[in-house]
Amino acid sequence: MSAHEPASADTLGHRVQRLRSELEEEKVPLVRREVFPGAMHADWSRALDVLCEEIVYARYVSVHEGYRPSYGCFIVPDLSAIDTDSAIILTSLRESNTGGTITGDPAADADGAPSSSDATGKPADADLASDLRLLVDGEHTFLVRDLLGRTAFGTTDSPSDDLSLLNLCRGVAGVCVQRQRDGRVQMLMEGIVCINDGYDWRWLVTARELLPSVVESLDPPPDLTEELARHLGEALDLCVHVLSPRGIGATLVWRIGSQGPVGSVSNVPNSLPTELNLFSTRDRFAIVALLASVDGACFVERDGRIANYWAMLDPSSEAKLLVAEQGGTRHTSAKRYSYDEPRSIVIVVSADGPVTLFSDGAMLARLADTQQSQERTWLTRLPLAQGAQVSSNIESFECPKCAKQIAVEVDTHPDADASRIVRCPVCAVTELGTYENVLRLIVRVTKDWTPTPTG
Repeated sequence: MSAHEPASADTLGHRVQRLRSELEEEKVPLVRREVFPGAMHADWSRALDVLCEEIVYARYVSVHEGYRPSYGCFIVPDLSAIDTDSAIILTSLRESNTGGTITGDPAADADGAPSSSDATGKPADADLASDLRLLVDGEHTFLVRDLLGRTAFGTTDSPSDDLSLLNLCRGVAGVCVQRQRDGRVQMLMEGIVCINDGYDWRWLVTARELLPSVVESLDPPPDLTEELARHLGEALDLCVHVLSPRGIGATLVWRIGSQGPVGSVSNVPNSLPTELNLFSTRDRFAIVALLASVDGACFVERDGRIANYWAMLDPSSEAKLLVAEQGGTRHTSAKRYSYDEPRSIVIVVSADGPVTLFSDGAMLARLADTQQSQERTWLTRLPLAQGAQVSSNIESFECPKCAKQIAVEVDTHPDADASRIVRCPVCAVTELGTYENVLRLIVRVTKDWTPTPTG
């Protein structure tokens, strides 16, 4: 077979079958119904089939002059439901009479029924997509497929960074498969981003998926909750889906309320030559360029205006004494500075990927791919009879060393065998208690939202 000819239906079918086995063996969450957009749950089997076809195509894009070009496809529930004002413009709509798919068995679909193919044995959708694929670069042009067997050509003026693609996925309730120029293949949807480099699978829960639990931990007053959730979501989107993929390390100090004790810096921070706002889409790439060019922390006002940059955080003597170290110098300084300024949230982006949030001298959350953290965030599911035995309890403590107010939320079940010792998340010294039969345990610092007196 020539390198420029599309693979046969048999070859594609076997590749998809191998992919499905690989996803299962590597425990990649793409095989789980719940990670797909809600609009796809009713036809999830078909959605998974189409997704696997597109991953296989992206992995094996035909070689031309020794190079496999970039590629991209959006999978959506229904092409006709995409609004004409959407950021992706559709043309060249083509419709299959059958909506057949390639599966692990080229002669049968996921439900065991014969798959639809033409007289040559190719899947019904193959001819619809093959010529359109020649126009797709996965950056500004995309193949767009729906679960009804229809195919279209899509164009967008948006940049093709992870955040823009995620926003497009949210807008069309879909999934994006993208082959990047370096050969990595990534799958993006509202709640998760998966990356395959040909050897390893990595996946990251998206910033917006984590956001509700972060806001809940902060426990803001009702009149601040909506604003906090909106702006924190925008800040995390930038950090997790733009800075982190580019390997740009950064520290952002966001002043979210009237200030408590003010931490100091060991230098005079620089002011900006022009006004930039962290929450403005227009300013996003200027801010990325700034953070890629300078060291130190960037101070952000409550409304998103960047006050200054190149600030060298200098935590107080009390913070240095009471707040335990966290990783390297950048993370430790950020954690201790958040102790000095309890009305701030400090976000640290590591050059190697993870994004960490600090508040009140403790780590609030950490977003890292599962390849690094080896942690699973899926909820425990128990049969109803067993679920009735789950006990939930919330306890409050004051740490005798650092005097921070600590809340411990714990779910226990008689059959769970996990035992957990809880220490203060700030000083990491004081033992607050031991819990048995633990299913879920959350330890957080109780943030004081009382306005600071003025005058």
